[in-house]
Amino acid sequence: MDKRNMNIDRIKFIAILMVLLVHSSTDVFHNIRYLSTFKLLGLSVIHIMTSVAVPLFLMASGYFLLREKKSYREIIMDKILPLWIVFVILLIFYHLIDYVQYGTFNVGDLLLESIFLKPQIRTYLWYIPLIIGLYLLTPLLSELVQLIDIKTHKYFLIFVFVLSLQRNLNDFMQAMGWGMVSDSLKIPSDELIYIAYFTFGYFYYKHKDKFKIPKYSWIVVFIIYLPIRMFLFKRGIAYDYASKPTTFILAVLMFDYIYNLEFESDFIHHIGTNTLYIYLFHREISTWIANLIGVRNNFVVVIMVFGLSFVVSYILTQLYLGMKSCLLD
Repeated sequence: MDKRNMNIDRIKFIAILMVLLVHSSTDVFHNIRYLSTFKLLGLSVIHIMTSVAVPLFLMASGYFLLREKKSYREIIMDKILPLWIVFVILLIFYHLIDYVQYGTFNVGDLLLESIFLKPQIRTYLWYIPLIIGLYLLTPLLSELVQLIDIKTHKYFLIFVFVLSLQRNLNDFMQAMGWGMVSDSLKIPSDELIYIAYFTFGYFYYKHKDKFKIPKYSWIVVFIIYLPIRMFLFKRGIAYDYASKPTTFILAVLMFDYIYNLEFESDFIHHIGTNTLYIYLFHREISTWIANLIGVRNNFVVVIMVFGLSFVVSYILTQLYLGMKSCLLD
């Protein structure tokens, strides 16, 4: 097993566990402003740790994709088309579920969602259009990142980080009841921040020996941010998206930390190479299990939902891959 592949598989393995954990907690915990201090602390720990999941996936993708020089035809045929087909199949599947439950099936909505990559039927499918967009940019970004040096890329990351401080400023102003810097203007745009994560993956691959990051620095950032996150939760500011500068710092530090861990296994490798399917299956399962159990604001239930959704999603992934293999053979 290639050592570098294993390092990235480990990152993707931990990232998919983070995704399942954060969705399990959001399915179980409601009315977070009124939680006890202990529960607020626990939820804040989960939330901070899992907020880096999407950035870790984007960095891992850039680590491999941007070092390859592929034509648009290769990207479309090898990456985009297979992913788009999966996307459309899922849209049809969820429209059929809604038809069974509510008796509605809007073909026009299905076509618009499929063509314009706007998954209104299940908004958590937003990650597929994001990845397709990055795939479309990959030939251009691959040429660009191989032309610029690490110093220029550092300036780009610093520029994006400084601009993104507005996001945390908005959180603070809302928490204090002072309104927002801007209700509609996003500076920088989410797309620019996703590109920053994506390109960081390549520069980490190219210059990782120059990244002298203290091993446990992510823990220091985590501890500093924890009381701030609890305060924001208490004031109703619920989420740290990938576009927040605090998430950006933590994601970079944790990517380096997880990359340099020593443990590996065939199971981690297998999960790491199939995280997309686990992601696509898990959300519906997590919500269904949480509603079936019906107990809210309980960490034991969060662990139960997390464990069950992982197991069921993994089994469905194995079934899907098995059927796919049989059809191709």
